[in-house]
Parts: sequence; structure tokens; C-alpha cells
Amino acid sequence: MTTPTTHGTPANTTGPAPVLIRLGDVLARTGIPQSTLYARMKAVTFPLCVKLSARSVAWVAAEIDAWIDARMAERPAPLAA
Repeated sequence: MTTPTTHGTPANTTGPAPVLIRLGDVLARTGIPQSTLYARMKAVTFPLCVKLSARSVAWVAAEIDAWIDARMAERPAPLAA
């Protein structure tokens, strides 16, 4: 079930609120440098951040985890011994 917000876009009210993580946590989880993270965001090859205020952003933890899972799925299969 969705309800409209004050900005006219629907808000999800059926599940738990998404967990947001800050830049330091994103860098620690992914292991990529900050400059690479922002370059990948610009190229739309990394999840985009959510603006919290004029000088504060965060990322949806589930989107970061999905991005990491996708990178792991791209690995070649291990060689049989």
C-alpha cells in the first residue's frame, strides 16, 4: 500500500524503512576509493546516493549489498583441482 507524500510521489508504507549508510561505511564495504565511487556514480555504474540535507548524503544499504553481490557473481568459476 502506498500513500502520497507532500511532494506528490508515493511513499512505501508496506515494509520496513530502508537502512541508510554513510560514505565511510560504503567505502569500507566496497573497498573502492572515494574518487572511484563518485566516478562510477557519475557513469551510473554504482548506486546513487540519497540527499539527506544540503551537505549530507547516504546510500541505501540493500543497494550497496546488491552491487557487491553482482560484482561477486561476475567472478570466474574456480579451476577444478
